[in-house]
Amino acid sequence: MPHSKVEPFKDLVGTVPDSVVAKKAGVTRAAVAFYRKTRGIPAHKQPIDWNIIPLGKVTDIRIAAEYGVSLQAIGFQRRQRGIPRAPKSPLVKMTDKDLFDQHYLEVARKTGSHWSAVHAERRRRRGPAYHRVNWSQQAVFLGTMTDSTLARKLGISTAAVCWQRKQRGILAYTKRTKS
Repeated sequence: MPHSKVEPFKDLVGTVPDSVVAKKAGVTRAAVAFYRKTRGIPAHKQPIDWNIIPLGKVTDIRIAAEYGVSLQAIGFQRRQRGIPRAPKSPLVKMTDKDLFDQHYLEVARKTGSHWSAVHAERRRRRGPAYHRVNWSQQAVFLGTMTDSTLARKLGISTAAVCWQRKQRGILAYTKRTKS
């Protein structure tokens, strides 16, 4: 029985990037790097064609995630070529109303951003990380449909709808049958 989850993939170690072995073995990249280093296996050096990487057109973070290259290497190559950084996220250009009045997943979809970027921008502007529901307007819908249906429509959790309904003494929706 192998002592490490990486052991079954030992033939790949050093011949492909650690991230590939990590994905196959179901471990972290750091675990593969540790395995490789303790056995004296040199890291796989993949030549990078910097001419095909969209430097300055896409954010450095996105390039790093897509190509598996460090941010330092990307910044160095960009500066060597005299290419300025890519424009900031479209979230920065959004008004507070657009950013805070919509569900965070909807904002992420519209801007092509990751949901965590929406949360970060909301925190940066010192606003609520999550979409807030105006219950003075939405309370009329409590008890008229299932909590999960209303939660989906409002973009919040079922528990939040259930809590609001119970606070107002409204009974849960039950399907009415003809008598």
